[in-house]
Amino acid sequence: MKQLVVLCILSLVFAVGAWGTVIPNFVSVTPIGGGLYQWEYQFELANDQTAVSGAQPPGGMVNGANFASFTTIYDFYGYVSCSSNNPVAGCAPHLLGSTPIGVDLVDPPFKVDDPYLTNVTWWYLAGNPAPIVGPQDLGRFYVVTTSNEKSIVSYTTSGTYSGTDPNLLGSPVANGGLTTGGSVPEPVTLALTGIGLLALGLIRRRARIVR
Repeated sequence: MKQLVVLCILSLVFAVGAWGTVIPNFVSVTPIGGGLYQWEYQFELANDQTAVSGAQPPGGMVNGANFASFTTIYDFYGYVSCSSNNPVAGCAPHLLGSTPIGVDLVDPPFKVDDPYLTNVTWWYLAGNPAPIVGPQDLGRFYVVTTSNEKSIVSYTTSGTYSGTDPNLLGSPVANGGLTTGGSVPEPVTLALTGIGLLALGLIRRRARIVR
């Protein structure tokens, strides 16, 4: 069976989209209390694509024909948890994100996966035999982190071709693009945080001396 690999990117500053099996459109990042922030995405299944249920894809390079359709967004700094309002979607964090065979994150315009930052993969849970045929809004998908700083990050998706080309019908599809995601805080932010912690330490030390 032929494998269709499509890589199309259209980028804007902090609002980036791409054609793909599933397009994770960034919606917002909002504070939810306790120093935590929720990243919200709207997942859109493309017109000539189908999502199929199956086994959870492992971290690393994945043969999409052997696992459920999935989408991975890379490099969330300060990752805490993931979820979705779609009851047939599972999610899991990986340092080595699930990446479909046929996509190489070292190739432009992708950003190389940071091995120290958490990637999040959502997949179509097994036990749901009916495929989801695009175009279709798949719902809202969430990541909770300790940072609200935005950055352009990579995403990859794996699904099944259901377009008009009979030679490719039913073939696994691997594609991806760029979207808005979390980033490592800027050096200035880290410096200010460090200064604040140092000042707090000095105040506490002085208080102990006074007593």
